Amino acid sequence: MATLASAIRVSKAEMIERARALAPVFRERAASAEAARRIPQDSARDLLAAGVARMLVPRRLGGSELGLDAWFDVVREIGRGDASHAWCA
Repeated sequence: MATLASAIRVSKAEMIERARALAPVFRERAASAEAARRIPQDSARDLLAAGVARMLVPRRLGGSELGLDAWFDVVREIGRGDASHAWCA
């Protein structure tokens, strides 16, 4: 999904759109995540590919440097699908 170069230049709006696209996927995985007491590996990969883990990382270190307001909005969108996935994000 996202490469290092695209993660660096991603905007808040793009990250929110990525989160909105993932929310229904995470909703479908919610029951299995609850049963396993952890999110599926596919979900962790999806979060990483979307650039969620690098949102707060400075650009000079390979992140998108978006700030807490963007991170909060992204996590809130993910939470619309499943709270456990949002917690892990």
